[in-house]
Parts: sequence; C-alpha cells; structure tokens
Amino acid sequence: MIFERGNGVESNDFRQFELETVAAEVEIRGGERISVDASNGSTVKLINGELDFFSRVDSGSELIMTGGRAGFTRVGRGGLLTVSGGTLGGIEAVGDARQGGVGLSRGGELHLIGTQFSLNNQPIAGLEKVGDSVIIPDRSTASNGPFLAGTMTDGETFRLGLQTFVTQFSQFSLGSTVRVTLVPEPSSLVLMFIAFTPCMRNRRTDNDS
Repeated sequence: MIFERGNGVESNDFRQFELETVAAEVEIRGGERISVDASNGSTVKLINGELDFFSRVDSGSELIMTGGRAGFTRVGRGGLLTVSGGTLGGIEAVGDARQGGVGLSRGGELHLIGTQFSLNNQPIAGLEKVGDSVIIPDRSTASNGPFLAGTMTDGETFRLGLQTFVTQFSQFSLGSTVRVTLVPEPSSLVLMFIAFTPCMRNRRTDNDS
C-alpha cells in the first residue's frame, strides 16, 4: 500500500505490507512484517508492531520508535531514526541486551533516548544528568568495538557495534551522527508526581479558605 502527499494514516493491523510514504505522516500501532520506505519529509511512528528485516529512511524523513520491533533499518543522508522504546534489531541476544540492526549512511542520524548509556562498558563523558545530550563520534574498522549500550525509556536494552563496515547487525559510516539523550526513569517520574501532589493539595486548600 502507498500513502502519499501528506495524508495522515493510522492502522491497527498491518500484515505483510510494503509501506511507501512520500511526504506523509503514518502511525503504526500493530501488525507484522511491515517494510517501511520513508522519503520526502515523511514521519513514521512505530508504537507497536514489527517492521520487516529491511526498512529505509531517506532525506528529510524520520522514523520514530516508541515501541514495537524494527529489523535492519537503513538511514540515508538527511534521514533521522529516533528511538526511545521498543527493540532495535533483535536478531541475536547478548545477555539481556539485543544486537542492533541499523545502518547509518554518511549524513544520516540515529538519536537514542534512554535512562542509561555506556560506551565500551564505561560512562559517557558529558552524560551525567537528566537532559544531557551528546554526540558519539567513535567509529572503528575493527570488529571488537566500540560498543554503545543502553536502556530505553520502556526498559528495553540494546547493544550497538559502531563499526564502519557492514556486519550482520549494523553499520555506522564515517560522517554519520549518533546522538544519545538521558531522560528520567519512569519510576523517577512517579516519585516526582507523588512529591508534587501534596503541594497541589495545599495550594487548593489555601485558595479555598
């Protein structure tokens, strides 16, 4: 199926579809074996469901993952893949983490939003507090690293090898951008709400008296 020219599309059950978007906004809430080809300013949101082994995000377009699972995703020059939840790749388990499945071309960007990140099992400089956002410039032609790992906002874990050559799981070309942003853990948000609630109650009481 093809959706184009800015038509907003929402589906609860795509199955075995090849989804091509041109200047469109698409929201995927379920289904499996969906192949996405986003181009010309499209925005595709994956809330739930499963993308097929190969999807592509081209110039000016964005794939936003808050849930679900994506197979190998190629991000072209000017494309953006933003991930805050769900499973990226998932071809091979590595402990509790899953190997990534993303290919960044020169000029493509991957933005990871999560509660915890490490590079080669070490803390990342400049990523000390909530709201910090840094670019990871590390790349390698060696198969033994560097490795970026972390936890998404929904608790899903990942591990990406930042190699410039094509592996079974990923490729990060020179000139591509990998950004990570630190956000609070969901439990922290709940604690903040609990702490804030008495203040709101006191304010209402003062206003009522």
